[in-house]
Amino acid sequence: MFDAVSLKALSLLTPEECAEVLTIRNEPGVRDRMYTNHLISASEHQGWIDRLATSKRDAFYAVFLSKRLIGGIGLSQIDTQNRRADWGFYLTSTLQKQGVDSVMFFKFLDLVFDEFDLFKLNAEVMTSNTAGLAIHRKFGFQDEGVRRAQIWRGDRPHDMVLLGLTAPEWAVKRQHLAASVRGEA
Repeated sequence: MFDAVSLKALSLLTPEECAEVLTIRNEPGVRDRMYTNHLISASEHQGWIDRLATSKRDAFYAVFLSKRLIGGIGLSQIDTQNRRADWGFYLTSTLQKQGVDSVMFFKFLDLVFDEFDLFKLNAEVMTSNTAGLAIHRKFGFQDEGVRRAQIWRGDRPHDMVLLGLTAPEWAVKRQHLAASVRGEA
């Protein structure tokens, strides 16, 4: 599966692929884990694409399995002076819990720490998203705190776990994960 997963920068996406990204972003299982969980309109999505295309503080990549677009992953709040950024990702609901996320994480973390030359990557994950917390921890992210009552879902607030990973931590964790993620273990 490792070679079948690829990342494609936003600037290289076709209009049809951009539309597929919107379809995945609007899946209920994807929206439920996002900061904003409303149904995204085509015009709002296009505005997001337009902002990303010119942003120096954000970067987005579509995730493909073979030639099928299956999700997205990206950086926000890129701070080149302090060599840090936040990140987020999503996969189509039909592929969750099938190991694709591990390959996507592995490839993207290499990109972040090698090509973007970042030193620190930050994440926020809802406490109720146990799968999201587990994969972050599997890849070496350390818990750094909790933002209490950070977002609302339905009629109640939810806490967000703050996680972080540094380049040296990734270098060590990468060695331990490489064979299993590549399917060699």
